[in-house]
Amino acid sequence: MEILKEEIKYLPTQPWTKSWHPVPHTDCIENVDLAIKNVGLEVMEQKFEVDNTGYNIFAQYYLDPIQLGFKNNDKTWIIAFRNSNNKSYAFSITAGTHVFICANGMLNSESMISYRRHTSGLNYDMLKDFTQNAIYNTIEEAESLQKWHNNLLEYKTDTNQEKILTYDFMKNGVFAPSKFNEFNNSLNEEKKLNGNCAYSIHGAATRLFRNIPAFNLPKQSKKLNETINDFIDVEFEILKEAA
Repeated sequence: MEILKEEIKYLPTQPWTKSWHPVPHTDCIENVDLAIKNVGLEVMEQKFEVDNTGYNIFAQYYLDPIQLGFKNNDKTWIIAFRNSNNKSYAFSITAGTHVFICANGMLNSESMISYRRHTSGLNYDMLKDFTQNAIYNTIEEAESLQKWHNNLLEYKTDTNQEKILTYDFMKNGVFAPSKFNEFNNSLNEEKKLNGNCAYSIHGAATRLFRNIPAFNLPKQSKKLNETINDFIDVEFEILKEAA
């Protein structure tokens, strides 16, 4: 469920033990805020989501598209982090993209930078150093992800290829078969904006991500991007050989 930033300080934190020092969510937020400021980036919007225990949090920072130089302010980067106070996962930071016109987005889970999950030596200064270094690396990953995403415009697709990718999405768990009609409608809308290409197919799938919990976004983004890459490697390599 979504939660306001000012409410997060009331969430529970597990007590320290000899082998594990859980990090309060507020410490993570404070250091991510500072690290983003230190690299000179402006945050346009923040969203926070917690599970029903309050021990696990997922945060998304939407950066200012004007500062990043996006044409028509149609998209921006996301910096996201997750933190757990019940050993579900390590404090981790990653990057992604967000398209405003259809409110869809993805995260690059391949580049998720994580601190050690269970540590007895963690303190605030160590958390601060880790966060700052992770943000620097995450910005580089966001640039690479954006180039990859834009490159999908170059892969023109026909109806048969759309069917192949749609089947692969359902087979690989990008979305459930029950979402087929919703995906197909989204694809038609994407094609009106960007034409018949892999970018449109990718965008149609990310539209479905608007309705999933933020905690699942990295996992689903990974499935989507891997499926797209496998399709390009096979389908367009065949076209190159035929030419």
